[in-house]
Amino acid sequence: MGNPVGAVMGLLAATLGPDSLTVIQPGPTDAHGDPAGPDARALVAGCQVQPAGSTENNDSGDTVTTRMRVYAPAYAPVTATSRIEWNTLPWDVEGEPQVWPGPTGAPHHMEFVIVRTTG
Repeated sequence: MGNPVGAVMGLLAATLGPDSLTVIQPGPTDAHGDPAGPDARALVAGCQVQPAGSTENNDSGDTVTTRMRVYAPAYAPVTATSRIEWNTLPWDVEGEPQVWPGPTGAPHHMEFVIVRTTG
């Protein structure tokens, strides 16, 4: 019959939600720090993106900063310097992504916050 708990955990690890996002890693730079090649792009499916709050700053011209918490598969190639495209909009990764272990100790999923400022 197999291990139903293991089967469920495998499903959770593979699909955390219905969202897909594109991870963009900055391309190489030359000795002066100028871009010297294309950015690397990777599509990551099976993510869950949830609201994490927003703030307004009317003192600086109606600036709105929005944060979303992302739960992604543990293999997602996300770092603190990554940029994210989600729902056709550009986002920055805030802080260092954290990998969460599953019951066996193996990586289960990754959690990070994306931020977007407009205005």
